[in-house]
Amino acid sequence: MLLYVDTNVYLDFLLERCNKQGDDLEERAAQLFQRAIECEFDILVSDLLVRELEKHVEPSLSRMLFTALAPKMRSARISLWDRGAIADETHARCARRHGALVVTRNVGDFLRFGQAKRPEDL
Repeated sequence: MLLYVDTNVYLDFLLERCNKQGDDLEERAAQLFQRAIECEFDILVSDLLVRELEKHVEPSLSRMLFTALAPKMRSARISLWDRGAIADETHARCARRHGALVVTRNVGDFLRFGQAKRPEDL
């Protein structure tokens, strides 16, 4: 299975975030990445996703995670066909073009572009 993990899931892990209810989003993201490392699925990473991460975290943080995930990562460049009116649409189109399932915290925002799931729903 190929997953396109949305920026917010990476940020949950890298910034050790919890939601308003106190749920440990960092742990849920960590479990997702661990499952990839254990060969349960591959992760598609686009150039847009990398640029979004760089707006929120030091590149060295994301590089550490990407190094751990490297054997299970596949890279994608955003094509002209992928470009949408908003970033979520662009991510969804890229995922669809590569046959990947979108994994995100904001499932509702992605449903109009195709299927999406939260990390804990996989």
